[in-house]
Amino acid sequence: MKTVLVALNAKFAHSSLALRYLRAYQEKQEILVREFSINDSLEHMYAALLFENASVYAFSCYIWNMELTLRLAEMLKTALPEAQILFGGPEAGHRADRVLFQYPFVDMVIVGEGEETLKDVLESLEKKNPLSGIRGLARRGEPLIPRPLLDLTKMPQPYTQEDITENKDKILYFETSRGCPFHCSYCLSSAEDKVRPFPMGYVKEGLSRFFAQNVPLVKLIDRTFNYDSKRAIEILTFILKHSKNTCVHMELEPRILTPELLEVLKSAPKGKFQVEMGVQSTNPQTLKAVGRAFDWERMKENILTLRSFGNMHIHLDLIAGLPYEDYEGFGKSFDDVYDLKPHMLQLGFLKVLPGTVLERESRIRAVSFPPYEVVATDWISAQELCYLKEVEEAVELFYNSGAFAKTIEKLTKTHPFAVFESLGRLLKQEQQNGKKPRKAWYEILYDTYGESVRAELSEDFIRNNKSIPLPEFVRPKRERGFKDKAYRLMKDADFCKKYAITPDLTRLRFERMNGRAFMMDYQTNRLFDITEEIKEDL
Repeated sequence: MKTVLVALNAKFAHSSLALRYLRAYQEKQEILVREFSINDSLEHMYAALLFENASVYAFSCYIWNMELTLRLAEMLKTALPEAQILFGGPEAGHRADRVLFQYPFVDMVIVGEGEETLKDVLESLEKKNPLSGIRGLARRGEPLIPRPLLDLTKMPQPYTQEDITENKDKILYFETSRGCPFHCSYCLSSAEDKVRPFPMGYVKEGLSRFFAQNVPLVKLIDRTFNYDSKRAIEILTFILKHSKNTCVHMELEPRILTPELLEVLKSAPKGKFQVEMGVQSTNPQTLKAVGRAFDWERMKENILTLRSFGNMHIHLDLIAGLPYEDYEGFGKSFDDVYDLKPHMLQLGFLKVLPGTVLERESRIRAVSFPPYEVVATDWISAQELCYLKEVEEAVELFYNSGAFAKTIEKLTKTHPFAVFESLGRLLKQEQQNGKKPRKAWYEILYDTYGESVRAELSEDFIRNNKSIPLPEFVRPKRERGFKDKAYRLMKDADFCKKYAITPDLTRLRFERMNGRAFMMDYQTNRLFDITEEIKEDL
C-alpha cells in the first residue's frame, strides 16, 4: 500500500519537518514525501500527485496552505475515488468536525500529534481492519477518542542523510522540545500543560547530522528554547563546539534570560546564532489580557544586552490588533521596540486561531477563514489596521531590507512610528500604478526629503547597488581619467595593505560622489572615503 505525505510550504526555501516525523515513525509502510510551495501551480501539483497513484494521500494543513490544499485534495479524490484522503496539522485538527462536514472528499482527520495515529491508520488499512476506535482519528459519525501526548523518547530522527543532502540549501527545521511554559491566549500552544523535552542524546544526534553536512541554516521551532536555562546552555555549548558552518536560529523569551545563558551567547562567533523574540506589545494592560504580563524594563535590558554583543542577528516581533491597544498605543509599542534597534522588526497582525482562548473574545472581530486575521477590535478600527498594513510594507522595504539603513537611521532619530506612517503613505501613493523596483526608491526618497538625506542616500545606494550607475542626486563627477587613476592606486601595495583589500575589480568600486572620492569593497561591505589618498592625483 502506497502512502504519499504532502506539504504545501509557504516558500520554496522552506521544508516540512512534520512530514519527516510522520514518515520516520512508520516501520514497514511505503511512504513517500512530496513537498511543494503555495506558489506552485495547482495543475503541476495535481499531476505530480496523480501519477503517484497512491492508496493514501495525507496532507499537512496550516493557515497558509489550507485553501490550496482543499482544492488539490478535491481534485485528487475526484480523479482517484478509491484513494483515502487524510488531513492533519493544526489547521485541520482544531476544526476536524467542520472540515469533515464541509468537505466530503476528506475521509478522515488526525487530531493532535499524528505520528502514532497515522501509524495505526496505515496498519489498519493495510490489514483491511476497521478504523473505528483509533485514538486521535476523527471520522464522520464516530466519536473522537483523544490520544495521549507522544512519548518523545520513542521518536526516531526525522531526517535521513538523503533528506539533508537534497535540502541542505533550504531552511531545515528541528526541535528540542514540544510545548510552551507560557499560556498566551492567541497561541495554540497555550492548550498544552507543560513542556516536553526530547532526550538530550536525540537532540545532539540530530544536530550533528546537520553539522556533518554543513547545512547553512537550521531553525529550532521550540516555542521557548530557553524555558530551561541549564538545558539551553548545554545545547548551545554543544553547537558551539561541533558546528563549523551551520547557523542556528532559535526563539528566546527575553524576560527569563539568565546571566549564565547570556554569557554563552556572548561567547559565540559572529553569525553562529540567530535570535527571534516575541515582544508583541509594550502595553501592560494588553499583555496582561493575553497572558504575557512581564517587566518591560527587564526585557528591554536583556534585549539590549544581546544587541550589544554584536555577534548575532536579532529579530523582534510586534502584533497589531491585541486587546486594549489602540492605534496610538500600538505606535508607542512600535517606538519602544524600534529603539532596541533589531536587525529585523516583524510587524504582524493578530490571528484569532480556532481553539485558542482569544477566539472567545467578542470585542475582537476577525475573518472566519484562514489566516483568521483581525479586521477590527473595540480598540482599533478597520481603517486604522489598514494604515498599519501600510506601515508594515514600509518597514519591510525601508528597514528590514537593510538597503536604506543610513537614510532610515537619519530619518528616525525621533518618533520612528510617525516616519514609517509617512513612508507607508508614500509607498501606497507611488505604487498606485504598479510596484516600483527598489532602486527607484532612492530617487523617490531624495525627491521627498531633499538635501537633508543626500549623503545617507548616496552611501546606501552604492552599498546596495553594485552594478547600477549612480543616480544624479549624488552629484557624480565623471572626471576624465578618474577610473584609471583609482585603478593605479588600487595596485599600490601600501594602499592595499592599509585597507585590507586585493586588487580585484569584481569586489571593488570607485566613484566620485558629492565632491568626494569613495571606494566600495563589496566583499566586506565596507565603504571608504579615499579623497585624501587620491586628491593629489586628481
